[in-house]
Amino acid sequence: MQKLAAAAQSCSIKRVTILNTYSWLNKGDAAIVLGTAHVLREINSDVAITIVSQTPKIDRLRYKEHGIHVVAGPFGLIYEQDTAEVWRLILFIVSFSGLVLGMILTRVLGRSAVGWLPGETGRLAQSITSVDIIIS
Repeated sequence: MQKLAAAAQSCSIKRVTILNTYSWLNKGDAAIVLGTAHVLREINSDVAITIVSQTPKIDRLRYKEHGIHVVAGPFGLIYEQDTAEVWRLILFIVSFSGLVLGMILTRVLGRSAVGWLPGETGRLAQSITSVDIIIS
């Protein structure tokens, strides 16, 4: 956390995305996310924080009260219980492939290269390509 604070003080951090947050259901991970958000807000009270979640439906309800935006990561599709297993696998492959392609295009063409991605994949790509810092 001290390295994060030092890095944040040396530049203007307005948008942060936190990867690998898993789920609110894991209270240890939730505590780490909330602690990280607390430190970031001590540095800049106006910082916009987004997390990438495997259980976005649950996490949106819980993190909303803490001012943390939630986007679905592609791995969450694997755990979606409302969809047949084969369809979940297809959705995951398409979503992950689109995300990788979007990241490559963004690297080559610039930040606007993810606008064509649909739904949650587009929001995830935007949350990764348009931030000042990514924490994993």
